[in-house]
Amino acid sequence: MRAFLALEMSESIRQNLARLQSGLRPALKGVRWVEPQSLHLTLKFLGDVAGGFAEQAGPALAACAAAAPVSKLVCQGVGAFPDARRPRVVWVGLAEDPPMLAALSHALDRAAAAFGVAPEDKPFRAHVTIGRVKEPKPAPGIAAALAAQAGFVAGAMEAREIVLMKSDLRPAGPVYTPLARFALGGQSGGPRI
Repeated sequence: MRAFLALEMSESIRQNLARLQSGLRPALKGVRWVEPQSLHLTLKFLGDVAGGFAEQAGPALAACAAAAPVSKLVCQGVGAFPDARRPRVVWVGLAEDPPMLAALSHALDRAAAAFGVAPEDKPFRAHVTIGRVKEPKPAPGIAAALAAQAGFVAGAMEAREIVLMKSDLRPAGPVYTPLARFALGGQSGGPRI
């Protein structure tokens, strides 16, 4: 199964991101927008893993989560990877990238490697993907449309858990199913599978 580890966005942030998508839609032709209920911040893409991955890796992932503090995240700013002139991914960033996110991503990377998952080859950059550019030559004006939203703020939330998500790729877009939840900051409950 295809899977990843993520932080889910709060409902209010999802609603604000959906409004942003609606505002960008006219200027950003050829973008496949992420459905609001699927918006998340990926900490570690796992790729294809065995069906029993949640049970096998669960204790190691729970330990990584327990070692990371509950943190406040402020989603703001709009950009594109690799850049606004040649966008492939449209994203919303964080006001301040809490150091705990990079440390947590790195810890999850190491923990997953023990279960056969390839380590990341790129540095971690915290963001919420809101759209993927499907056209080989994006419509002109994307850079200006993104620059006009530079001050966008989606809101604040408290990150309290990591979610192991299964990703089913479908023609209409991916469908994400939570498989397990791991509490941050040593909160009670342990992994919930």
